[in-house]
Amino acid sequence: MKIKNLLSRTLLLVIILISQITLAQVPKKEFYKNGQNGIELVSESKSGTVVISTYNAKMAIKDEIAQNFYQRFLKEEVKTDSLMIIIGKTAKVTGKCKIVKKAKLTSVNFYYEKVEWASGLIEEHIN
Repeated sequence: MKIKNLLSRTLLLVIILISQITLAQVPKKEFYKNGQNGIELVSESKSGTVVISTYNAKMAIKDEIAQNFYQRFLKEEVKTDSLMIIIGKTAKVTGKCKIVKKAKLTSVNFYYEKVEWASGLIEEHIN
């Protein structure tokens, strides 16, 4: 009887352990509708003015992502209507870019589509 009881307890522990490991591996996915929209950065130079705006942004990371996005723009890595991944300290953001040029003014808009947080949470923007 003691062996049977010990065996059932061991089996129960193994089942609990396996279920915890399995559930811990699945990233949690959430959806959001209302993000932050606005001008994050304005840069002026002899060649003109660049305005970086973000749409559907998450408040906690919007400034850092805008700075990283601007650095990529300066390196000419940003193309209009392209899907881009911008990596920050606490999240990786996937989104699309739209560039509009008028005379000496360049408006660069970044639309968040997905935020992958370091915690494993994934948030996707829905219209």
